[in-house]
Amino acid sequence: MTGILFGFTVIQLIFVGIIYSLIKQYQHKKDLEEQRRDLEAYMRELELNQRKLRKFKHDYQNMLLSLEESIRAGKSAQALQQLAKYSQKNFTDKLLWRFNDGRLQEIT
Repeated sequence: MTGILFGFTVIQLIFVGIIYSLIKQYQHKKDLEEQRRDLEAYMRELELNQRKLRKFKHDYQNMLLSLEESIRAGKSAQALQQLAKYSQKNFTDKLLWRFNDGRLQEIT
């Protein structure tokens, strides 16, 4: 009788071990999938920020060329007005300053 009880206990322990292993594998797959989704979202955000940065750089270069031409043509007041308008539009955007918290230093 004790042999049967011992055998039944061993079978239960093996069964519990198998179930634990399956649960652990499922959780690991679930964690990997979540990490993949997070990484994809992060990559999309980086690509969007890169496009915004390129647009900003392009606009900034055009603005500087326009200012240079205005100054050469003796239109300093107009150049200052353009600069103020551009600065008002672009440098007050909170999205532009959102990485100004030291987090970028962690990446590099």
